[in-house]
Amino acid sequence: MSIHARPIPSRARVGAKPPRGSVSAALAALDRAPSDPAALRAFVATLAKADMERARSARFEAALARALAEPSVCNLTIQSFASAYLAGRFMALAAKADGKVDVPPGLLNLTIAHLYHRLNVSLALEPFLIALRRDLLEAARDGRAVSARQIALAEALARHSFTCEYIWIEAEAETEALETVQRQIETAIAEGADVPALPLFVLGAYRPLDRIPALRAWVTLQAAQGLERLDPTLRLLVFDRLQEEALIPRIETLTAIEDATSAAVQAQYEENPYPRWRHLGRRTPVDFKTYLTRELAIPPALTASAPARARVLVAGCGTGQHPISLALSLLGGAVLAIDLSRASLAYALREARARGVENLGFAHADILKLGGLEDAFDLIEAMGVLHHMRDPEAGLAVLVKALRPGGFLRLGLYSRPARRAVIAMRSRIATVGYRPDLDGMRAFRRDFFLDRLYAEAPELCSFRDFYATSELRDLIFHVQERDYITSELAEMLDRNGLEFLGFSGLDADVMRRYRDETPDDPTGTDLAAWGRFEDRYPETFRGMYRLSCRKAAPLPARPT
Repeated sequence: MSIHARPIPSRARVGAKPPRGSVSAALAALDRAPSDPAALRAFVATLAKADMERARSARFEAALARALAEPSVCNLTIQSFASAYLAGRFMALAAKADGKVDVPPGLLNLTIAHLYHRLNVSLALEPFLIALRRDLLEAARDGRAVSARQIALAEALARHSFTCEYIWIEAEAETEALETVQRQIETAIAEGADVPALPLFVLGAYRPLDRIPALRAWVTLQAAQGLERLDPTLRLLVFDRLQEEALIPRIETLTAIEDATSAAVQAQYEENPYPRWRHLGRRTPVDFKTYLTRELAIPPALTASAPARARVLVAGCGTGQHPISLALSLLGGAVLAIDLSRASLAYALREARARGVENLGFAHADILKLGGLEDAFDLIEAMGVLHHMRDPEAGLAVLVKALRPGGFLRLGLYSRPARRAVIAMRSRIATVGYRPDLDGMRAFRRDFFLDRLYAEAPELCSFRDFYATSELRDLIFHVQERDYITSELAEMLDRNGLEFLGFSGLDADVMRRYRDETPDDPTGTDLAAWGRFEDRYPETFRGMYRLSCRKAAPLPARPT
């Protein structure tokens, strides 16, 4: 049994060092090294300020497709740019064709590359993609003769649906047609016949294939005959999921989960491990002191006492993208990553093993129960976890105890001014009663598209989280959430003996503006001044506050 052959987007090869400059200069560099990941990353860096209309050309679209396919390009700019670019092209074509658009040959490779490798984050593009999926479903149901182009699109949609976790709205007629398609596949498997590619990938564009028993058994059999021969899309959609199931019992348990809120948060992430990721940016590995300066924006003068081989804790690691990146970026030392969700940890462990990460361990644990780890770590990173606790400061106190005196802490906490739309929509969801499951989130998005929900918070759809199930649940359906303003941060840090060293991860333009408008705080460590700045620019911390802090070291003993 096999899948009929069809084109697969090519994967890039490693090449030379990238140049920097404008879009045209980046394209010229790509002409010299078309598959060089570094040149592709330099090209992506130009997209943030690129004019879509002026940049548009077959040459530009080919470069964009190559960059989308490059695994080391983890910059969300390319995802947003490609989504908006394709939306503009599809809308322009629809205006000339009475609203119905097929993918024209000139746009095919770019569309496939975007769906195959990334997540659509455009509200305008989504209806076109849903219509495309429906057309392919009808062709599969009716057993029509299909082209390699249709199969490639169906495969790309299946991979995209895995990434967005099947969040798109599905009509009743599609559900009925899908039953026919699933029977076709199950019959082929039972009879030992070739599984037709279009029905298989169309089914994967609507349903998680790893939950269909016949497909689980079929893929397991194929993998046993040689993993290298297994179709890459079946590996992503089925085999990797089976591997995660097998890893769950092997994950070390560090603490019990006894707190009621911790248990509720655990249940959410067991159902929806967050986030599903496939790309990991490449950073040159550095020593611990350089890491503190590069990633936490801590001045070198403050890292003098940092050890050469650090012990690092990632508290609330989710599906592992951050701790894996951290471990690969750090020369020497060891990283321990913990999380409440075994499903998330299994995803993380599988990805770490696939990348050969050796200085990273994972454990199932609740921050509140880490009482036996006093003075154990030189750095703790808790990005986006404390604000999901019933008492975030209780969790912070535990982490501070686990930090050695003089050790560093990076905290990610939600900004109340930046999340006004999220806060308002969370209140609306509670009033209407949307359930925090796939059907409930689909119903919410349907109403958001169709009625005044959009008018109430149009900026909500500019969050990447709006376009994937686990991320939407994390954004506005979370079982527990707390947000802050800078004065509250200052008080909390002070109560816990933490010195604020500044924010990391801020755009250079933001830092430039802050320094221009706040000359009395050249180090950027005055939280009251940051609060006044945020009053003027509420979107500053749209992602999170990313605070770099240091635990006070004990004063030296006085001579007697």
